[in-house]
Amino acid sequence: GYQSDFHQLSRGGSREDIIVGGDRSSMAKKGKKKSTGSKSDVTEESPVEAESEKWKMPEENYVTLDMKLMNWSFMNFQMRVPTSTYVFAIKQRLSERHGRMRDLVVCKFAFAEINEMTEDMRTLEEYGISGLPEDAPEPALVPIFYEFKPCDHDDPLLLHLTNETPPYSAT
Repeated sequence: GYQSDFHQLSRGGSREDIIVGGDRSSMAKKGKKKSTGSKSDVTEESPVEAESEKWKMPEENYVTLDMKLMNWSFMNFQMRVPTSTYVFAIKQRLSERHGRMRDLVVCKFAFAEINEMTEDMRTLEEYGISGLPEDAPEPALVPIFYEFKPCDHDDPLLLHLTNETPPYSAT
């Protein structure tokens, strides 16, 4: 019962002892086989090593996105990202590159409604874009087409902030 478990813990027992139902001395030793004296005996993998192999992070794949702005070929560029990159991160990079924009449309492989990447919280991998390991001899190249409308430059707030004196001066 719970009381006997508590007493076993208070006498120096471990949680493993309670779960298994015995003390550590009666349990088999983990890790290595018993040696018969020769050094050529094969040792088993310890449970910790086996567990770490099972939970090892998969190797991340990378893709080179060939970013193509519709009708403006001189604005094309490439960027290398992991396939676990979210679409919103790509849109944010485009915004940093081009400034304020609205009605941004991003499409994979070809500029068509069926290829539009509308879900910002999905990754490239979830959109079916697969990459290669980072040390691959030739990178995976994927065309991404995008289009946007620049924000109006006659925005009163934007024009106000271009004055010589900052609105938050300490004087």
